[in-house]
Amino acid sequence: MPILSISTGMRRNLPEAWAVANNALTKWPDHSGVLVAALNIAEQSGDAERKLDLLRRLAALDADDAALQSLLQKVEAQTAPAAPKS
Repeated sequence: MPILSISTGMRRNLPEAWAVANNALTKWPDHSGVLVAALNIAEQSGDAERKLDLLRRLAALDADDAALQSLLQKVEAQTAPAAPKS
């Protein structure tokens, strides 16, 4: 089953979607389509840490994509731990 089909129907079965995505990422770790599909699964499952990792991998593949770089900065800022109050 294609990874994009899994990511489209992932709301029904996130564990299965992750299994397929992980398998595809193992085979094709730098394939942008696989990374985007896994990113969609991370978004739907609320996995902020994995979402950030996948965005960093995508951004490294396409350093000239300003929109992607901007999204990465936004997500990094959202997931950064809050500074301790003094």
